[in-house]
Amino acid sequence: MLTRWQKFYTNDPKLGSIAPSQCAGEAARLFAAAGKKQILDLACGAGRDTRVLLSSGAVIIGVDAAFLD
Repeated sequence: MLTRWQKFYTNDPKLGSIAPSQCAGEAARLFAAAGKKQILDLACGAGRDTRVLLSSGAVIIGVDAAFLD
């Protein structure tokens, strides 16, 4: 399983240009409205949604099993 995702993250140079999910924007708004200051983003992959969560003003910790340089 990790091999599949590792290939996905490593071999796709366009990965960083993929738009974040709509859910991430909504989550960022909800976290900000609730005054949350720390968010743990499990299975964050390359961080495309993690970057959106940063807009909530919270400290974000992203954790994923894939290795990225």
